[in-house]
Amino acid sequence: MEIDDSDFGCLGIPTPLEMANQQIVLLATEIEEHQVDLRQCRANIAKLVAINAQVSAERDSVKHELACTKRVLSDTYVKLTTAENTLNGYRAWQSRLAAHEAANPPADH
Repeated sequence: MEIDDSDFGCLGIPTPLEMANQQIVLLATEIEEHQVDLRQCRANIAKLVAINAQVSAERDSVKHELACTKRVLSDTYVKLTTAENTLNGYRAWQSRLAAHEAANPPADH
């Protein structure tokens, strides 16, 4: 049983070819939108890669500066410890000298 639809052609019912063409237009538009999005994503990725490279370089520079500062701090601590030991040795020597002088007063001539 076939239905005669020739009387409905004037009602704007699309033919299979017209539906296929409309579908093609919709898909082409969607593809163009995705291509725009893809270009934008690629540009964003390129920016992020550049930012990452810059941040990595800054991090490496700061790490190097920190290592240099630690070396300077360590050298300064060694110098401070040496100075404290020298001062403590001088104070001990001065204390022994004072004790020796107290125990052995100078003889009056």
